[in-house]
Amino acid sequence: MSNSQTRWDQKYESLSALLGCSNDALWSIIYLMKKRFHDIMYYFWVYRQFTAAFSFIMTTTTIMPQS
Repeated sequence: MSNSQTRWDQKYESLSALLGCSNDALWSIIYLMKKRFHDIMYYFWVYRQFTAAFSFIMTTTTIMPQS
């Protein structure tokens, strides 16, 4: 077990006692939540890059006829 994980376990010992679950279960839940959050942020960043590139292309090219 690494030092960071033991620190996390010590930090969330009271929380796990409050919830009535083991430290391993709480750690896995926190890990899954952090992983899901990072995935959401990554897809949001990709979406932002795509929309920025698309708007830049649409403003610099004259594919669509300007009325």
